[in-house]
Order: sequence, then structure tokens, then C-alpha cells
Amino acid sequence: MIWTSYYPEVAEIFEGPMAPWPCESIHTDFASSQPVIVSSADGTLLTNAEDTLLHSTDGGRTWSVKCRVPVDGAIPEGRHLKSVTHDGVGVTTAGTLLVHFTIQHNDGRDHADWQDESHQAWMYVMRSEDDGRTWSPRIRVHPPSPYNCVGTGRARFARLDDGSIAVPMETWQQSTPDHLMPQSEWYFRSLMYRSADEGKTWQAIGNLGNYTCESDVLSLPSGGLLAATRFQRVKLPADPPDLASPMDMSNKVGGHSVFKQTAIMKSDDGGVTWSAPMLVTGWLQQTGCLIRLSDGMVILAFGHKTEVDGKRFGQRVMVSLDEGETWSRTVYELHHGGLYANSVVLPDDTIVTVHDGRNTDHVKLSVLRWKPPSREEVSKGGFFAPRSVATG
Repeated sequence: MIWTSYYPEVAEIFEGPMAPWPCESIHTDFASSQPVIVSSADGTLLTNAEDTLLHSTDGGRTWSVKCRVPVDGAIPEGRHLKSVTHDGVGVTTAGTLLVHFTIQHNDGRDHADWQDESHQAWMYVMRSEDDGRTWSPRIRVHPPSPYNCVGTGRARFARLDDGSIAVPMETWQQSTPDHLMPQSEWYFRSLMYRSADEGKTWQAIGNLGNYTCESDVLSLPSGGLLAATRFQRVKLPADPPDLASPMDMSNKVGGHSVFKQTAIMKSDDGGVTWSAPMLVTGWLQQTGCLIRLSDGMVILAFGHKTEVDGKRFGQRVMVSLDEGETWSRTVYELHHGGLYANSVVLPDDTIVTVHDGRNTDHVKLSVLRWKPPSREEVSKGGFFAPRSVATG
């Protein structure tokens, strides 16, 4: 038995046909992998394309280079660089531009996941107070003890109601020479990192839970926060004995993933504590982002990794009319091809979604412009209340 036996209400939705939904598809020549998108106070849209920021002043129809970010990828002497990834962008209420990136390095050995006691992942933030003309030195974001690695996740900075900035980011405990991490501890969790000084300093304030990554946070009018996360975990000892992985149908504890989906969670204290993750999508339906329209409708736009019409990847949408308590049983199909579905809403409730175009013609910035379904349209298919999933 797989997850579908325990969450039949979700399985039924995703085993059925998706509802095609119209969108305008725009392709660019800018190299981009798993982009995110944000909107500044004046309506300018910003997205990341490697070490370059792109902007659009016409609602995502056309894009041009805003600036190149002079990322400092220096590592300590004697270390070996494994990667520098450009992971996200944001803009504060005051207009400060923010980017974050991750440097991974070790002692030169072949990397062996959590067992490599020399491996380090360091997350940095850079700031610009003059619209991208100049940038601050890199600012390291330190994980709290006992964790020693943070970063790699594609995530955008979220503006909170108190004027602060936050970003949920993958955080984990890597093996060290004194402590080899057991396989049961090989997983991420998204910690909420917050800055109250325009990105100059950062503190971890909360934990979205074990097995969470690639998360997105939305402020609600009620004062709470809603988060979407990629929930991915292997079988745990406390799981039902017959629960198996859809990957190979093995029911072995610690084998392949038994969940690899999008989950929703809530916080009523500014991101310090979070509800248990609630499973809202089917297998390989990830990674999600959240936006809120002028009438209060909340949209969950997410990528998928299932093959449709001969193309793997694509963008789908679910809708909530009650701030995430229940979600539409109708899943709207926007587009086939491309990873991620990061989205913003314009003043007229047009939605702009970015993805990277892979499995189509090229891995380059691609854009979808679309109008959301009406409340009446969404209500026709009914709603369901997602249920929590165990995290350990």
C-alpha cells in the first residue's frame, strides 16, 4: 500500500483529470534555473537568472537586465569549491534589494551526502540600497545549534506585516569528524530566518518541521502566516507496516520516499511555531508558492514532475476561499514543461508565474500570465480539508 490508501481524498483528486486553464506563455533568452519572482512597491517585477537580476515594468510581458550581482564565492584556503547556487531574491518595504546564495565546499573528497564530515553549506545574503547599482559585502546567515549547514533552497524573501523580512530555508546537521550522522537523520527542515533591519542581520526564529524544504510563506490579513512546503520523507518506524514507496513498492523503513508532495501549514505567532504539515497535493506535485488576490482568494501554484503529453514537469493550481482551511477539489492545469511555478499577483489580479522552461525548448526564463478562476467556477467542484501527515 502507498500513500493513496491513507489519503484517499487527495488521491482521488489527482487520479482524475486536471482542468485546463488558459494562460499566455512567454519565453525569453535569459538562462535561468528554478527562478523565483517578487514585486516591488512600484509594481516592478524582479526575478533571478543565475547571478543577474531581471526586471519587468509591464506586468511580465517583457524582461530586461536590471543588474548583475557581484556574488563573492570565496572559500577558506585549502578548501575545495563544490558549487555556488543563486537561490532567491526579495525587496523590502523600503526598497532594499536582497539576494541569497549558497556556497558548498569540502576538503576535496568525492561528496558522500550526509556522511561527508568535511562538507559545508553556507548561506549568504547581499543587499543593495540603490536599486542594484552597488551591493553590500556578503552577510552570512548562521544556523542555530546543533545544525551546521543552511542553504541551497530556491526561496523568495517574504515581507511580514511588522515590516521585517523572512525567508524559509533548508537547514540540516552534516556529519562531523566527531559525529557521523545516522541515516535516520538524513533530511532537511525549513527554518524561518528573519531580519528586522533590512537584511543586515538574521536570526532563526522557527522551524517548519522535519522533512520540509523549498518553502514559501504568505502573510494573511488575520495576522497569521500560511506556508507551502515540499514535504518529502522516507518511511519511519512508526508508519504502518504496509506503507510502501511509490518509487519501488518497498515497505522498508528508511528506503525510498513514501511522501513527495506539497503540504500546507500555519503559524499564528509570526513564524515561531507551526502547525503540522497538511497534505494537499498528490505524488510529485511540488514545489508550491502562495499568493492572495484582492478578494481574499488564496492561490497555491505548484510544479509537478509527472509526464503529460510527452513532457515532464509543468504548472498547476489549487484554490482556497478560506485562507487555507480548505482547498479546491479542482486542479487547474496551466502549462506543460518547466520546473517551478513561483508567482505574484498584479493590482488587477492578473497572475504572473515564472518557470525555467526545461523539457520544452530550453532551460531559460519562461513566464505565464493568467487570470484566476472565479469563486463561482472554483466552487462548482467543491472543496476538501487537508489532513496532517506525521513527521516523526
